[in-house]
Amino acid sequence: MRIKQFNHRSFLWRSLITLLGIGFAVQSYQVYRLDRKISELQGAENVTPSATPSTARPFDPWGSGAGGDPFTNMQQQMDALFGSLLQDSRALPSSGLRASAAPTIEVSETDREYRVVIEVPENGELELSTDIEDNTVRVAGSIVYTAPGSFAATFSSRSQFSRSIPLSDPVDPLAMRTDKNAQGIVITIPKV
Repeated sequence: MRIKQFNHRSFLWRSLITLLGIGFAVQSYQVYRLDRKISELQGAENVTPSATPSTARPFDPWGSGAGGDPFTNMQQQMDALFGSLLQDSRALPSSGLRASAAPTIEVSETDREYRVVIEVPENGELELSTDIEDNTVRVAGSIVYTAPGSFAATFSSRSQFSRSIPLSDPVDPLAMRTDKNAQGIVITIPKV
C-alpha cells in the first residue's frame, strides 16, 4: 500500500482527456452507422440521393417528429450503452472489484489530540488529500483497486470518497501528522 498526494490538476486533465476520447468514439460510431445505412439504402434501391423525389418532409433536427431531437437520441443511446456495461457482471473479474466502496473512516478523540483512521483494503492504493479549515478536517481521496485478470490483463477500479469532520476543540493544523500502521492510515491532529 502506497500513499500518494492527490493531484487535482492531473485528475481534471485525465477526466477531460477521457471525456474527449469517449466523445470521439461515440461520434465515430455514429458516422460509421450513418455510412452503413446510406450504403444499404443505395444498394437496396440502386438509386442516388439526387434522383429521389422530394416528397418526404425536410429534416428538422430540433423537431419532435419521428426522428426527434438528435441530442436526446444520443443521450438515450449513451445511457443504454453504459447501463448495459455496468449491469454486465462479467465486465469485471470476480476478485471483489465490482463492490469497491469508500474506506472505513473512524474518528477518536483524547484530551490531547484527534485521530482519524482510514482503513484501506490490501489490494488498494490510496491517494489522499487532507485540509483543516474552520475547525473542520476534510479528508478526500481515491482508492485504486487492482486485480490480475486472465492472460496478460489487469483489471482496476477507482473508488472516490470525501468526508468532512467537525472538531469541537481548536486544533493546530500545522502540527497534523499522517502515518501508516497496521490499522491503515492514521491522521493525528493535536489540540491547541
